Amino acid sequence: MQFFMIKYAKKRIYMQLSEFKELLKKANMNKKDFSQLTKVSYGTVNSWGVEGRAEVPEWVRPFLNNYIEVKKLEKIKSILLENEDQ
Repeated sequence: MQFFMIKYAKKRIYMQLSEFKELLKKANMNKKDFSQLTKVSYGTVNSWGVEGRAEVPEWVRPFLNNYIEVKKLEKIKSILLENEDQ
């Protein structure tokens, strides 16, 4: 008896380069900053979204969205702590 493995390809949802740039702008960072923060080589990050090269990976969107939210919360926290001291 032969066993056959059926492999189902998971459809990956990549970001568009324009969305990546927009989220970087909201995060107040550039590709170099993102590269250093994530420990992904700058060459790799810089090639994302360029036609014929690698797509922007699917993990980048939630990473940047979470980063942006954390920065907002840190700002609120510092304002609250400032007001508490007064």
